[in-house]
Amino acid sequence: MKVQDMAQNLYSDTRGQSERPVTFTEAVIDGLAAGGGLYVPERIPELSLDEIGALAELPYAQRAARIYRAFDVDLPAETVEALMAQAYGDNFDDERICPITSLSADTHVLELLGVEPEIGARFTISFDVDGHTTTQTFTLCGWWEYDEAIVANHILIPESRADAILDEAGTVPPGEDGMTGSWNLDVMLKSGSRHIANDIAQILESHGYQDQSAGAPDYIHTGVNWGYTGAQLSDNLDPSVVIAVAAMLLLIIFTGYLIIYNVFQISVTNDIRFYGLLKTIGTTPRQLRRASPWGWCWVG
Repeated sequence: MKVQDMAQNLYSDTRGQSERPVTFTEAVIDGLAAGGGLYVPERIPELSLDEIGALAELPYAQRAARIYRAFDVDLPAETVEALMAQAYGDNFDDERICPITSLSADTHVLELLGVEPEIGARFTISFDVDGHTTTQTFTLCGWWEYDEAIVANHILIPESRADAILDEAGTVPPGEDGMTGSWNLDVMLKSGSRHIANDIAQILESHGYQDQSAGAPDYIHTGVNWGYTGAQLSDNLDPSVVIAVAAMLLLIIFTGYLIIYNVFQISVTNDIRFYGLLKTIGTTPRQLRRASPWGWCWVG
């Protein structure tokens, strides 16, 4: 279709083997140029900031039509509008532009949900969001092998989908539980586990944050994995506390030693007195050996 009185933008072959530049319609019909090259427009339209802002207010199909017309294609405006409406309809007029429903999880979670680990598998689950039950349908886009050493299991979803679920539940992060919708970052420090809390505090300070005043806008809550806390005792204990703990341990050990020693001493003294009395009344050594639970006895 040829439109009169329209400044057409022509398309050239990237390999320069076409006899002449072609119109938009010819480029679409041909697909590739005769020599195998691509057709590219000779002029790229320039849009002002106001024009770009106006595009954001239009439905997606009209936005696409406006951009097509900016390339001066050899089609009437009403034809471009009709083609874009037929191609896109209202499928892209969602506030999230293109909703993402993908999800990834470990094999143990999939097993509990009864989902086969196959790309594209669709399933519906219900779960709690800050006290509100929601039901969502997801498409499996990946998974990883379950690690028995990890206590918690995770399901990963895109941020846009998480925001949509929070909006649906009417939850504003961090929610009533203080966690829903919050960002969580796991950090592994190369410096080791002896100064984790101090290292994290320094990292936050260098980036303009702190972990002391919870009400402040620059506050970030931090915590150290309990598995590493034992390695930090030597850095956090006060010397007087260490001395007091050591003294208490020594006292307990010494007291236990005295108790065991006295019990053993009393037992031995009683045995010596008993066998001494037996010998005094004329018991023979052979009779003493028989009377002894160990089969022998020595009496001075």
